[in-house]
Amino acid sequence: MRGLVLEGGGMRGIFTAGVLDAFLDLGIEFDQCVAISAGALNGISYLSKQRERNLRVMRNYQSDPNYISVKNWLFKGSIFNMEFLLETIPEKLDPVDHEAYKKNPCKLYAGIFDIESGELLFPEIKDTKADKLYLQAAASLPLLSKVVNINGHKYLDGGIWDSFGLDFAVQNGCDKVVVINTRDKEYQRGKEKTLPLMKVVYRKYPKLIDAIENRHVRYNQAVKEMDEMADKKELLLIRPVNKVSVSRTEKDQEKLAALYQEGYDIVMSRKEEILAYLQ
Repeated sequence: MRGLVLEGGGMRGIFTAGVLDAFLDLGIEFDQCVAISAGALNGISYLSKQRERNLRVMRNYQSDPNYISVKNWLFKGSIFNMEFLLETIPEKLDPVDHEAYKKNPCKLYAGIFDIESGELLFPEIKDTKADKLYLQAAASLPLLSKVVNINGHKYLDGGIWDSFGLDFAVQNGCDKVVVINTRDKEYQRGKEKTLPLMKVVYRKYPKLIDAIENRHVRYNQAVKEMDEMADKKELLLIRPVNKVSVSRTEKDQEKLAALYQEGYDIVMSRKEEILAYLQ
């Protein structure tokens, strides 16, 4: 079974957008897509086969204060305006082809973290409208977003525990896995600088604090293991070759365009390798 694993990273997801548009051009499809944070939104446009939609959204609205701004955080509780991100854009400004999405046999799973139990879940996004609370939870970052309540449980971004979701993909039956990493190979995640503040804000959620405190260790170990698996041809890893200078909330159009193009070009340069691996 073919599995696609998508890391998040906010605006760094424009690299993923380039990769996925190349996949569309090459007719590359998967049985399952496992996504973390912004990776889920990229996955939706890919599964609805809307080429360049992710590129348009990130480039056209990244400077719009309704999309990302401190004002959103102060007045709405999230640096991302979730209503704008999950309703206004996909329903009015650059609509998602919901019918095409639902017809695609590939299943999309988005990672969310239960801040009380410490459990990482991957609910299936069967309908992009009906399941938008799961998408909101998947994109909700500690401190920068409000906790999302779903059926009596409190959730934040699944990347708090796992930035990739590879284990879920493998356990769910995927034996041919392509992982898109939005960081370059040399990147090493450091300790969370805002941990002292988080310990105050989330003092009622010790399992959340524990997860955040050791996140950098899990991330760096996961990347090391993926590199080793890629060397053994146990998975195929796609990541930027050049050092990534794009931030999670990047607004520089030239940087965004360059990172998108790098994602697209990497796939095209490795086309034969990717197609052979997925046979």
